[in-house]
Amino acid sequence: MQAEQVGQGVLVTISQYRPAHLTLIALNTAGRRLWKQEVAANLNRTITHSGQFLVEYVTSGAQLNIHTLIWNGRAETTQEIPGRLLARNEAALLFNTENELNPYEAAQLTFTRFTPATATRTGLTYRVPTRPGCGDPQLDVSDGDPLRLTGRYVDALRQDRCGPFVDRFDWTGANDAALVYPRPRP
Repeated sequence: MQAEQVGQGVLVTISQYRPAHLTLIALNTAGRRLWKQEVAANLNRTITHSGQFLVEYVTSGAQLNIHTLIWNGRAETTQEIPGRLLARNEAALLFNTENELNPYEAAQLTFTRFTPATATRTGLTYRVPTRPGCGDPQLDVSDGDPLRLTGRYVDALRQDRCGPFVDRFDWTGANDAALVYPRPRP
């Protein structure tokens, strides 16, 4: 059992691994229960960010799925994002998207941006452009992970017949056009 204070509330997490079961109970400072949620899942991690409390958990079945529950420490409701937190800044959180489009796919990247101030979710889809005369882009795994994330950018490391390159997308804005630049080999 674990308890953490967030804003004006306390979140209690009780995790049992065999069989997988996760109980979340949110209380206000007077001890009154605001909400309770039970999930057939394993607790993966908890994160506090900008007054938000994030509970990441893993469900299993035919495949493992990661979900993130977000609570602001006050409300009697939560937001649930199907995906894992990948990057964050003061204003927003970036999650992978649990669907058929993998964020590590060579030609298309999909994410969900969550803005805590307005409790809104925005689906982000970025197309990795082909360079003229260079063929289709492929994942560049020469340095390990083909995806680099910061509080502002998604850098997709790719390669084609013309060599390695990086597509940079600004996940904090509305513009989905990529900045493409060559990447020297290490």
